[in-house]
Amino acid sequence: MTENGEVCKFSEMSASRISLLGEFELKKFEAEQRMGEVFSVFVKLEPGNGYFICGGNAQFYRFSNQNFACVVTGASLSEINQGMELLQKVGSRISSVFSSDDFHSTVAMDYLSKYLRTDIRNMKKPQALAVEFFITDILGSLIRVSFQGDIEVDSIDNADNKILLLGGYDKKFREDFWEEIKQVPQSIDKEKMTEFAERLKDKLKLSKIGFVIP
Repeated sequence: MTENGEVCKFSEMSASRISLLGEFELKKFEAEQRMGEVFSVFVKLEPGNGYFICGGNAQFYRFSNQNFACVVTGASLSEINQGMELLQKVGSRISSVFSSDDFHSTVAMDYLSKYLRTDIRNMKKPQALAVEFFITDILGSLIRVSFQGDIEVDSIDNADNKILLLGGYDKKFREDFWEEIKQVPQSIDKEKMTEFAERLKDKLKLSKIGFVIP
């Protein structure tokens, strides 16, 4: 320790950082737990199209404009509502400065990612906003924005996997999900899709499930 106490100050700063890191990991873990059985999945079809299946304990929402469509899932209805409000808020800002034609998927992706990254790191808020966004646009992009702001980008034409999943973080749930999803309809047949969704709802013991055709 120096006369001016620099070592002591460094130790205090280190302890503070460790404490904040621990709080962040705990906050992330809690949100992941609440999103454990909440999911959205894109089923890729040929040629160059597909559909979403979404499930959880609260009703998912769909947002769309002339440039992209987005399904919003979350741990609770209030959080899903907040997610919809975020999309509407950034859309309104873009429209007021430019035009609604300028509200593209990349604008939504950047805004949502930055907001969620800031939210989960805000230690003044005891709970993260447990909401996620799965976007598809007119160019065939498939964009996943997780509750912690992470982004994954694929395309309908070039995606290696025919099933792209967002959410479903519980290990046992995910194992059961991948087993059941093998039977997913490989065409847009609403009757078969509805039957599959109901079967998946029963197997995974979900309160809400449904499909969306972008």
